Amino acid sequence: MGAGIGGGSGNAAAFLMAMKKIYNLPITQKDLVKLGSRLGADVAFFLYNTPLAVGRGVGDKIKPLSLRGKLWFVLVLSDEGLSTPQVYKSLPRKLPAVSLTKINAAIRLIAGLLSPKKCGEAGRFLENDLEIPAFRLRPEVQKRVERIHGKGYEATRMTGSGPTIFSMLPSAKAAQKLAKEFRREFPENKVIVCSSF
Repeated sequence: MGAGIGGGSGNAAAFLMAMKKIYNLPITQKDLVKLGSRLGADVAFFLYNTPLAVGRGVGDKIKPLSLRGKLWFVLVLSDEGLSTPQVYKSLPRKLPAVSLTKINAAIRLIAGLLSPKKCGEAGRFLENDLEIPAFRLRPEVQKRVERIHGKGYEATRMTGSGPTIFSMLPSAKAAQKLAKEFRREFPENKVIVCSSF
């Protein structure tokens, strides 16, 4: 919770699905998503059994995408979470205007690169607008991201509203190697390895 990796949203989605199953409720997927979106922007994603999706609207319009092979991730977690509402309140009043055409093109490009062979290339196109306020609130997170980029791991960003950092890798071996490096580099942080499913 508060790590920017969907802990609270995933819990809410699991609760909704459990209630539907336990009480045999005649609720459609669409109804669950509608209810989930009232609980939180990321809840809808967890109501789909998909490793990869594009979320639109306020996160309630989910389009599952196919993932070509398993991807591996190394997460660097902080002891202290970041408040999502606080991060959103700290967003600059005016973000640069970006056309929907540009957004759609970027999504197609990144989705096409999300495979073990091309995940390093995808790193050049990954963006997270919430890094702007999160880095202001927690400068040490920005320093960690910059240190990791400096080592050549471009497929590294902050997750969600932070403060967790992830690096995307093509194999379990590469992920374990990097995790070992991160544990030496960031001894005060918890470092874990996980994969897409």
